[in-house]
Amino acid sequence: MNVIEVEHVWKIFRIPREKKNTIFETLLGLFDNKKKGYQEFVALKDINFSVRKGEWIGIIGPNGSGKSTLLILMSKEENGTTAHSSILILSLKP
Repeated sequence: MNVIEVEHVWKIFRIPREKKNTIFETLLGLFDNKKKGYQEFVALKDINFSVRKGEWIGIIGPNGSGKSTLLILMSKEENGTTAHSSILILSLKP
């Protein structure tokens, strides 16, 4: 029996290409011919795993690799770009 199941989890952040600090800069940006829009940053790309009852899991990686993002998505505090995860809460009694 799987107590944690994560399937096809993606998280893509949209980062503005240029920060506007004032209302004037925002209005000027509407008429500017420079590149507009957002840059996409892929934090998680098609993550899949399952944990069975009695198994342990460790999430390791360098800074910026998406460890906290994955845990946030698993706790359902935030929606993934595309994601399906389920966690069965079991008693921690031995």
